[in-house]
Order: sequence, then structure tokens, then C-alpha cells
Amino acid sequence: MFFFNKVKNASRNIPVMNEKKFLSGKTDKMKHGWGLENVKQIVEENNGELQCTCENGMFIVNIIFYGGFK
Repeated sequence: MFFFNKVKNASRNIPVMNEKKFLSGKTDKMKHGWGLENVKQIVEENNGELQCTCENGMFIVNIIFYGGFK
């Protein structure tokens, strides 16, 4: 049993990565950029996988859970 979810969002710019994580393009860095890291932590704690790509002006996040949840 597995669960798969794909989320797409239009992106004018290619997201910038630093040390394997995406950096927020928003001006107030202290209040932005935590959402995807929180999702990644939850996915990994539940034996899942989070994949991020950027294709044709779209930022794409795939989430896969491979079994039961905690």
C-alpha cells in the first residue's frame, strides 16, 4: 500500500538551492521558507519520500508514503 501526491505551482524563477534545501525568494527570510522543510520532516518521519523539481516554469513537489503512518 502506498500514497502518492503531486503538487504543482507556477514559478517565474528557478528556485535557489543551498545545502540540499530550497531558499525562499521572499524578502522577509525569518518568516518564510519553513513550510517545505516541515513537510519534508513529517514525510521522512513516516517512511516517505519528498521529491522537488522545477520544469517548464512549474515548481513540482511529489510526496510518496510507502506504508503505514506513525
